[in-house]
Amino acid sequence: MTNDQEELIEIMNSDPLLVLKIPDLLEAGDWDIDQTIPFLYVKTNQLVRNHPQTDSSSIVGIHPSGFIDRYISGFPNYFPIVLKKSQDYFLIDRQFNLSNGVNLLHYHIFDPNLLSIDDISNYPVSIGGNQFYIVYINDLISATNISSNKIQEPFTVESCNKTCKFECIPDKERKLTTSQLIIDNQNSNALTYIYTSIYRAGSHLILEDNTVFMIITQQSDEFVTKEWERNIIGSFRVEDLFKVEKQFTICYQEYSISENIHALPEINISVDVIDITPVHLNNLVLASDIVENDLLRFASIRIKLDMLVKQNEVLDGNQLLVTEYFQDNVTNYDLFCINIENALGFNSMAIICDF
Repeated sequence: MTNDQEELIEIMNSDPLLVLKIPDLLEAGDWDIDQTIPFLYVKTNQLVRNHPQTDSSSIVGIHPSGFIDRYISGFPNYFPIVLKKSQDYFLIDRQFNLSNGVNLLHYHIFDPNLLSIDDISNYPVSIGGNQFYIVYINDLISATNISSNKIQEPFTVESCNKTCKFECIPDKERKLTTSQLIIDNQNSNALTYIYTSIYRAGSHLILEDNTVFMIITQQSDEFVTKEWERNIIGSFRVEDLFKVEKQFTICYQEYSISENIHALPEINISVDVIDITPVHLNNLVLASDIVENDLLRFASIRIKLDMLVKQNEVLDGNQLLVTEYFQDNVTNYDLFCINIENALGFNSMAIICDF
């Protein structure tokens, strides 16, 4: 075994969520590996400064010939492969502590006494003498919701002529459940912007092929205001949220170094977002025991869970331990008369609700 192989094994053992991948944006499939030698870009916790005297920073891409590309944002200049953490999986221990040091309960409210990691994962790994488990994010979130009875079927109303939908539902059956996740913006120009920036202006497109949605809700009436409820909706591939027509071409820029000729694979990408695609969700209960004049305060947040954390205070000082988050607007909804055709959310994500 060579030193390079030993080093790779050591890296993977210390961080088993590392993946090497072609960005979903490209759909490149097979390529001529003799001619198209890709750049390797590495996602790190800290961006690399372009120059000590400037504030700009970038991701460094390295070509086997020794050529360096500094990738800042938008579409990449060169055909890339990316070494990064998987955004589909958690690394978690039996007490539901994530590898970033934060307990899952800080992001997602559930009853940990009703669930065992053994019910979800068969992939134990040892890191620094501590036992962790590789868990698919959406499986874990679904299991926590089911075990805590947060997944319930909406009440079926066969015929109702009342102005308010809830008037046809018995008091104790009045609940608001989610059924779909959509991108809540019908403006075609805005959709293209949202897609190409992966929900964050100036983001590094080749590194962001998933987004983790979180919603925070607070139910209140004229007498009682409940605590904020935190719920991770799941990890979703950007490709699943849009209908997109894409084209890309590769051409080759030759240059000489030490009398050797190398071909750099320049890539040209064009994207046309033609529509949004609703994603089916389980029936997560957002509010229950609804009576007239009840309100729901709602915020949609996109978070990163794969990096070191810092404390951010959002929503009335409610603390959220994340490296980066993006918060949509917050508003109050009259739960009793909410229109079933409307969505909760703004701009970049929305929840479609049933009753």
